[in-house]
Amino acid sequence: MKNYLKLSLFSLAIVLIISGCVQKNKPNNKVATSTNPVINNPAKVTSSFKFFYDDVLGVTIPYEPGLTPSVKEEEGMNDDGKSVGLRRVIYLKEASSSYPYFFAFASTPDYLFPPTAGCCFDYSHEPVDVSLPEETLSKTLRFRHLNNVRKIDVSGKTIIRFSGFGGDESSDWLNEYALAPLNKGKFTNILFTGPRIYDVSSEDENYQEKVKKMKEGDFKIEDSTKLEIEEFDRLLKELKFN
Repeated sequence: MKNYLKLSLFSLAIVLIISGCVQKNKPNNKVATSTNPVINNPAKVTSSFKFFYDDVLGVTIPYEPGLTPSVKEEEGMNDDGKSVGLRRVIYLKEASSSYPYFFAFASTPDYLFPPTAGCCFDYSHEPVDVSLPEETLSKTLRFRHLNNVRKIDVSGKTIIRFSGFGGDESSDWLNEYALAPLNKGKFTNILFTGPRIYDVSSEDENYQEKVKKMKEGDFKIEDSTKLEIEEFDRLLKELKFN
């Protein structure tokens, strides 16, 4: 089954990174079911899907039957190895997979990625003001580069949709994201990760030129990836915030 939650190199890298961090399970989450239809593929409509409610973040997330949701809290770390800040990660896991999908996370404003993380973006954990113009938001989000930044309404709440630029030694890519301000207790924003829409290998001919075109949006998105983006947007429309 191919959907927006397929495991990417980015997801796998983050999962492996955070597995070594201090983790705290919070057994205060609820799972409910719904009879509303969800479209996993334009040719396939299921009769029901489930909702995962995280009462710490105050967010309700729809997910496909066959996946298992879980939540972990992980401490950040500074260069001296001291714990700094906290983030709360929501995972979805297929029964046949050894790894959970890194789906969404919220963090405290002081959270620091561990120095060994080698993280591919410099995401700002400060509360994001969605009333700012899109061009200003592009700067405050602090990704290396963003494409197609826009605002969407989800159950009466304004959230930000964009394509975020990431990369490592072997490749550069654009991934779909959505960011919703929370201001829920000690946590600020929640970042949802969608499908990867394009990538360029560092071994490709004319690598730098291809990266430049990717940043400019001058590339073709595969039809299968377009479907995954549509699925991601359908899921976002079903989000609920308390």
